Amino acid sequence: MRVRSELLHVALLGSIAQRKNAAPAQSALAWLLAQKPWIVPLPGTWSLSRLDENLGTLTIEFTPDDLRDIETAAAQITWKAPGTRNTWSNRPIAERSRRGCLSSPRRGG
Repeated sequence: MRVRSELLHVALLGSIAQRKNAAPAQSALAWLLAQKPWIVPLPGTWSLSRLDENLGTLTIEFTPDDLRDIETAAAQITWKAPGTRNTWSNRPIAERSRRGCLSSPRRGG
């Protein structure tokens, strides 16, 4: 079942966050920071506690093994809703990030 397999990937990311003594949101931001030097996540928040949590992301460092585990899990997740066509946005996140873009490709010339 697809939902169950995706929950396993979420559990993997949660376990990596736990190993780093971090919140899952911190791990997600740290993963983004680890991708490319020009990728800068801009999290929004309404509370000082969440701002402190977001700033704590800067102390998290992933090992090559951590990044490989996350990449392996992400490569298996497809975000395709039932009945939708196989478009660029429905490709696995890992495939889109390897191509250097998480959004749709430019149209036209």
